[in-house]
Amino acid sequence: MKTCNKCKTKKVYKAFHKDRSRLDGYHGTCKDCKKKMPSCKRGTVAYFFKQTWHVLNKRTINGKYPDRNNPKNEIYFKKGVRLEMTRDQFKEFCELNKQSILKLYKDGKTPSLDRVNSKKHYSVENIEIISLRDNIKKSHNEKGQ
Repeated sequence: MKTCNKCKTKKVYKAFHKDRSRLDGYHGTCKDCKKKMPSCKRGTVAYFFKQTWHVLNKRTINGKYPDRNNPKNEIYFKKGVRLEMTRDQFKEFCELNKQSILKLYKDGKTPSLDRVNSKKHYSVENIEIISLRDNIKKSHNEKGQ
């Protein structure tokens, strides 16, 4: 039995989605409460914020749930990349860059968060919104130098 974080009701584990990042292997909110929560639709600033904040917390050494087992994150841990902004600061950054995010979605591109100086950490002063394709190109160019 597990207690839901939202409705505070004790329920069987089948009433919760699986989540490998949790100690007990299940999400803290039950499926019924999850259905009632507003969802973020792809192509919105809210979706970009939610997805990107989640990734930042997985790939930085001081993130909320660093994922050291993911080979994609290995380079960030080797470099000691840190998250040096709060959730609220990042949310405000996304709102200020709303037009850039929405334009990329409208043009059929995926917005991506880029560190302006890849030797520095993730901070509001060192990030920008660019397309995922451009971010990958930039990454490959830096590796080649």
